[in-house]
Amino acid sequence: MKENFLLDLIKIRLKNKIKLDNKNNNKINFFKNLNIKKNSIEISGKNNELEIRSNVELKNVVIKLNGKNNKIVIKENSKLKDTDIIVNEKNNKIIISENIKIYKSYFFINGENSKIFVGKDTTIEGAKLNSQENNNEIFIGENCMFSYNVEVRNTDSHPIFDFQNKLINNGQKVIIKDRVWLSEGVTVLKGVVIENDCIVGAKSLVTKSIDKSNSLSAGIPAKIIKEKVKWRRFFDNKEIK
Repeated sequence: MKENFLLDLIKIRLKNKIKLDNKNNNKINFFKNLNIKKNSIEISGKNNELEIRSNVELKNVVIKLNGKNNKIVIKENSKLKDTDIIVNEKNNKIIISENIKIYKSYFFINGENSKIFVGKDTTIEGAKLNSQENNNEIFIGENCMFSYNVEVRNTDSHPIFDFQNKLINNGQKVIIKDRVWLSEGVTVLKGVVIENDCIVGAKSLVTKSIDKSNSLSAGIPAKIIKEKVKWRRFFDNKEIK
């Protein structure tokens, strides 16, 4: 069994471009039954760790870990394709939970003590998750569905100061709870909380929290336009009235 696992590791090395600075306690932990190929993985800095758990599929994924004490975990049965994941600075985490599907996306952390979390059974068809500044977070719950060209950011990316040199546009956490559907082209800005079972219509700009579960929001800025709704991933024509 151990020999088979070592053979799998050799195959992974041959099918991917991997650059690991292991002199400074940087690590890659590969689990069993992996299907990863045509990826570029680069880990430098100090005490950084990448963990790829069992039955994960990666293709055309770029992973770059720099800085200090950062960690990326991709949990069991997840599939990532054509996606970039970049972490800088220190004490940051990206956690991709079980049974996740992510395509054509971009995950970025630049700061300290920050986190991006994606809950299990979530699908992302094409999103940019941008986390900057210190002690910040993007949280995505379970069984969410993100369409194409979605952007979630907990920062303005550039600082604004008053005449007393005080920062006036600090970053704020974004929390998207369970079973939220973000349609094509939705942008979610810093400080927003979206409650469970919500839908956000295409091209909407979410600047304030959506505080009612089972609601449909749309517009620029997004506002609740209908309540007491629910959604499913697939049509069942027998149930449509």
